[in-house]
Amino acid sequence: QRLESPQRAFTRHISGCKGLSYWERLKNLNLMSIQRRRERYIIIQVWKILKGLAPNDLQLKSYEHIRLGTRCCIPPLPKKAPSYAKSLFDNSFAVIGPKLWNI
Repeated sequence: QRLESPQRAFTRHISGCKGLSYWERLKNLNLMSIQRRRERYIIIQVWKILKGLAPNDLQLKSYEHIRLGTRCCIPPLPKKAPSYAKSLFDNSFAVIGPKLWNI
């Protein structure tokens, strides 16, 4: 919700979009939501890492599945990690990237 606020406010002031909902304005302007764009660029970055076009600093691992193609391994949370680290870990690129790639 907070991520979309600047785009929501900006599109509200465009003539021809008055009275439309946020999603109708995006469709009318042929735009994607900021969240959708962010996910798209994460997937592109994972692809670059897997193809060797970007450094693999996070040591992402992949494997070939017969039916599903290239899949990314989601790293496990270390067992001795404190509880507050779970949400940080789950929202990290190392976890979000492979999850989006595997969809």
